[in-house]
Amino acid sequence: MNLRYRLHRLTGQLERRCYAVSALSNSGIALGPFNTGGDDLGVAVWEMPYERRSSSPSQFLVAPGVSIFAVNDAGQFVGHQLKGGGEKAILGAVRASAMPLPPTSEKTSPISSNIHALRRASAAYGLNTCGDYVGFRKKKDAPVAYICCGTGEFTDLDGPDEASNGYYAAAINDHGEIVGTALDRPSVLVWTRTGKLVSSKAVDFGPPLKINNAGQILCSYGIIDGETEFWVPAAPRCTDFTATDINNLGHAVGSGRPLDRHGQTEACLWGPNSTCWNLNDLIDNEPVHLRRATAINDAGWIAADSYLLESIGES
Repeated sequence: MNLRYRLHRLTGQLERRCYAVSALSNSGIALGPFNTGGDDLGVAVWEMPYERRSSSPSQFLVAPGVSIFAVNDAGQFVGHQLKGGGEKAILGAVRASAMPLPPTSEKTSPISSNIHALRRASAAYGLNTCGDYVGFRKKKDAPVAYICCGTGEFTDLDGPDEASNGYYAAAINDHGEIVGTALDRPSVLVWTRTGKLVSSKAVDFGPPLKINNAGQILCSYGIIDGETEFWVPAAPRCTDFTATDINNLGHAVGSGRPLDRHGQTEACLWGPNSTCWNLNDLIDNEPVHLRRATAINDAGWIAADSYLLESIGES
């Protein structure tokens, strides 16, 4: 099988530079930070259709210190804001009318018409198509995982006995399955949408990052598929693989450390058949180097630094 990809460069205004795409939806909405002189000023938004060579953002959402972790097909997104030494969960939407519902018991502070901060929750890491989102809030100075359903109902997730230093939720899929970890030890925790803890296991793969609709759990260095656990294989010319995202088809992306280069990583794609590709080998005659892939959607689009890669088939 011979995979090929076409590059779409994501650009901004001359005085604003997007340095990463942090979230990508199945509908093709891409979000990333923009800055001026090193200061993060807010969120750049790109939407389909993308121009062949260069696409400018459809809008800039001014929100200093905001990081985005997930976006869904409706354009709803979640993340956090670092400001004044504190951390607050944020809710937002590409269109203000689609704003995710805050907890019914939680007051919000508007950052802009499109972005609100939760006053008590510290971060929102995961979001599904139903508008459910998960993260953590501080409770007696320790992080506690929570879910806020699309109805606005806010629930703390059950904590494992060994989580004396706290625990958080990292992701939620469309079936309401939630994954997270305890801060005391490398572990994968799995909850139901009602907050019940159904699984707790120690792992060597790093913390869980995502769970897809097939129930596959992506960690920094491996994948858990039911009772099967395995390290993500090395890409060509790379010594290892650090994962960042997985789609519902089981394709994961991230970066690898090259064998023959110093200080320069390679963007990688891992397939469900235990094959790994270096994305720089899959683009034709492009004078760029893809250092890290940050997101992948079900259509096969991949975000890599300031680029989107469009799958153009296989042979």
